[in-house]
Amino acid sequence: MRAIRFVLGLVLAASVPALGQTRYQLDQKQAQLNEQSRALDEVSKTFGQYVILRDQVLNGTDGFYVQSRQWFTDSAQWLSEWTPLVSALEGQTLANGDDAARVTASLNKQLSALKDLLSRQEQIIGRAQTTIRQFQSLQRADTQKLGAFAASGENFNAQVNQVQGELTKSVILFSTQLGGSLQDIATRLDRLLVLKLQKLALDFPQLVTSLKEVESTLLSIRLVDAEVSRLVALDLKVLEAFNKGRVYAAQSLFVQLEGSAKQLESKLAAESLLAAGAKQNGVTRIQSIVSKRKAELESGLALLTRKQRFTSYYRSEVISPVTGMVRRCRAPVIPKNIDCALLRSIVFPEPQIAAMTEDQQAYIEATLDRVKEGPISSIDRIQGEGR
Repeated sequence: MRAIRFVLGLVLAASVPALGQTRYQLDQKQAQLNEQSRALDEVSKTFGQYVILRDQVLNGTDGFYVQSRQWFTDSAQWLSEWTPLVSALEGQTLANGDDAARVTASLNKQLSALKDLLSRQEQIIGRAQTTIRQFQSLQRADTQKLGAFAASGENFNAQVNQVQGELTKSVILFSTQLGGSLQDIATRLDRLLVLKLQKLALDFPQLVTSLKEVESTLLSIRLVDAEVSRLVALDLKVLEAFNKGRVYAAQSLFVQLEGSAKQLESKLAAESLLAAGAKQNGVTRIQSIVSKRKAELESGLALLTRKQRFTSYYRSEVISPVTGMVRRCRAPVIPKNIDCALLRSIVFPEPQIAAMTEDQQAYIEATLDRVKEGPISSIDRIQGEGR
């Protein structure tokens, strides 16, 4: 009996460490599950915020897409309403002071509507930039904590980034089209309106004030509003590149933005026909665009360095098992929009990318841009680089 008890004691004693190890493993597993549960809760919360931004702030009645389409519809309507006014300015129909008074009232109405259009386009772009920042601030899924749900987390991140990227590109396009549209307005009204007003003002002095306001407004549109719209488009390209993680492209574009802003300021200063108030308004808007972008870039780099941001971009674009181009290039059907041969020359482990200098990372980033152009012949590439 004593022998049996002794042996049983040895067995139990030997099993204690094993039992402790099992309990430790269970505790670790539970801790991982708890962390995964918290990460899933964060994704669920962020997804709710994302849906509100997408469906209400972005695509709702006051969202960018609806408002920008409405702006171009209204601007086209506004242009069409000049046709009867220009017809009324023909000498044979503008016969007396009453006719001149009606024309003056119509001119004032059109100029007031124009000011409203210009104000609305600034508001549309301003709200869109706020929406872009809201998308940027959405907390992305931490795939390392999601365990078996990591792929779903990466897909969610890719979806948010795609919507944010499409919005940024749309705002850039809106700003670019806006600049062209405003220039078109100024050019068409110059030809149709100013020459007629100059002639009619000789016979109807009450049109002189309207003539001066029209000329001043058109000059301001051409030299200030249209040019600032183009500057806004370049500014948004800086934002787009930085948000994507193309930090070296963002840096280069910001240098271009500063240069363009200085050129435009000099152009306004040298323009003798532009009123002092319009000049100051233009300079203030220009400086505001540059200083605001500079502050936001500095703020972003204070949170994550340029190298850290690029490393994250590289991971997502190149080596991610869900969204990376390496995975796509290994598919049975090679994608037409990726130069897989060129891509192979810049595939490195993430730690090696993180350890590179900024100049080395900038080279990798520029090469990635070429990779996304798709496969082209070496001759085409050499000719492209030579242009």
